[in-house]
Amino acid sequence: QGKSKEAQLAFQESISIYKKTNDLIGGIWPTVNLAESFRGDGDIKNAIKHALIAYEWASKDKLSFLQFRAADLLSQLYEQSGDKSKAFDYLKQYRALKDQNEKLNSAVRISELEVQSILNKRQREIELLEAESQLREQENKTQRVLLIGIAGALASVVFLSFILVRNNRQKQKANLVLQATLADLKAT
Repeated sequence: QGKSKEAQLAFQESISIYKKTNDLIGGIWPTVNLAESFRGDGDIKNAIKHALIAYEWASKDKLSFLQFRAADLLSQLYEQSGDKSKAFDYLKQYRALKDQNEKLNSAVRISELEVQSILNKRQREIELLEAESQLREQENKTQRVLLIGIAGALASVVFLSFILVRNNRQKQKANLVLQATLADLKAT
């Protein structure tokens, strides 16, 4: 029980800090934990007091998850105290809040699935665009290689033509020299 007293003091200190900073939302969990601690010690009166505070703070900020947690605790505490009417009232509130929370969770799951579907669709579009880009890049490389090959072949044809024309001119000059020499020889 000494440890529960230490825990209760720590929870109360934590709650007072949240009150000073006007952060009641942050103070809800320590208040619920304090109520649970009092319940564990058998101090139902203080447990109910702090569970009611937690329920009030959660209700004020419309925090249904924390409300239904506090309502569940209050239902159990009032049942332990023998007040069946209040236990039943908080049990009804707990169930209503739990149903509301489950509907919200379902809506959130549906929204998450829709978002995931959109993200998957976008990812597929990105992958398709990347594949198209790679295909275009590959086509560009192929065209460059083809262009370089054609340019090389054309350069080879020009070079070969140059050599053939030069050789042909040299043969013609040589033939002219031979004809002149033959004509000189015939003339002598």
